[in-house]
Amino acid sequence: MSCVLGVDGARMGSVQGWLVCRLAEDASPALSFVEELTEALDANPAAEAVAVDVPIGHEDPHGDADGRRRADERARDLLGDRAASVFPVPPPDVMAAETYEAAVDRARQRDTIAPSRQAWALADRIREVREVATGDPRLVEAHPELAFQAMAGTHDPDLAIGSKRSWRGRWARLSLLSAAGIELPREAGEAGRARAHDVVDAAACAWVARRVRREAARTVPTDPPTDPRTGRAVAIHV
Repeated sequence: MSCVLGVDGARMGSVQGWLVCRLAEDASPALSFVEELTEALDANPAAEAVAVDVPIGHEDPHGDADGRRRADERARDLLGDRAASVFPVPPPDVMAAETYEAAVDRARQRDTIAPSRQAWALADRIREVREVATGDPRLVEAHPELAFQAMAGTHDPDLAIGSKRSWRGRWARLSLLSAAGIELPREAGEAGRARAHDVVDAAACAWVARRVRREAARTVPTDPPTDPRTGRAVAIHV
């Protein structure tokens, strides 16, 4: 049966992996936890679109310009008071350093953007997703906060989304998912042990993947640049 997947980085105890939300037609969302992204793809060969909350690609791989992705800059503009949820991603040459300190030094030497601690924490995930996405066009980049902003614009423009870690924010996000036809299960086996906001974010990515499959998604920015290494558009899908 065809389906789409929403994927968000998650940790189960001491194990780092991915929280996966599977959406199939006429079926309730299914949640799972995998250690490797390829596990989710192998388990769902019929998946037509896979939206991942990890940056995919960079139009300035060597930091020859200012080293910033237009997708990140535009996303921060759109999110306003939630702009901090977007971590600007430095060029791949910087992120390839072996340590955070070495990455910062390399960025300074090249006069390009240096990684924040939050961005550096994503380094392994970025490399993992890049390797998979290079050979699998089904993978697209998503950002849950942009997804929820788009949902609110469709269903309840006046809804105060707030922080995802607050009760008001959690309720707002679950309400938006419900209005979009995504009712998350109370019981989800092992995946039910994941942090609640990781589950909610994976579901938001699944919403994006469904829009991609239906050719209803838009990109941020609207005229995305191209990653010269892969030929892929560097954009966040919404």
